[in-house]
Amino acid sequence: MWILADPSRRRVVKTHYVPYVGHLLTNQGVKPDPEKTKAVRLMPPPQDKLGLQRFLGMTNYLSKFIQNYSELTAPLRGLLHQDTEWCWHEHHEAALSRLKDALTSPPVLQYFDVRQPVVLSADASQHGLGAVCLQHNKPVAFASRALSDTESRYAQIEKELLALVFLKVHSPVTCYVYVTQALTMY
Repeated sequence: MWILADPSRRRVVKTHYVPYVGHLLTNQGVKPDPEKTKAVRLMPPPQDKLGLQRFLGMTNYLSKFIQNYSELTAPLRGLLHQDTEWCWHEHHEAALSRLKDALTSPPVLQYFDVRQPVVLSADASQHGLGAVCLQHNKPVAFASRALSDTESRYAQIEKELLALVFLKVHSPVTCYVYVTQALTMY
């Protein structure tokens, strides 16, 4: 339960959530604003590269709620290469549908507690790197990025090491590494 003071109207309001920059802050944690996810869900399939860039820009804002975001968007990002001609196929439609499904049923990210132990996990796939920060087996933050053409040709063990470097140094979950006493990485 949250209590909000509205000084302009001289009243106090009890509420179970607070909207804040496209997110809802609840007593369970942070989740995307349903209005944002509804807008993404209702977007028609893109008709050209510019439309796809616009769509991916909207979904990227909500990517912190989606596990393996870079893997989900890989077929769509393939259409954005300069040397690729625009040709929308069934596998692009399927990728778009999977991404929309992931956005409309995202997990609630729990609030980070510096007193609790942290588990950081990293993984690599053919198309991207992923990382997650967990407390009590609940996600606090997700992070992912696509592999460059050169990185995608690495051996799998090299990709896994790159995922650990991404997790420890370059990802948005890095900030949780420096403020916790008990840390497990895998």
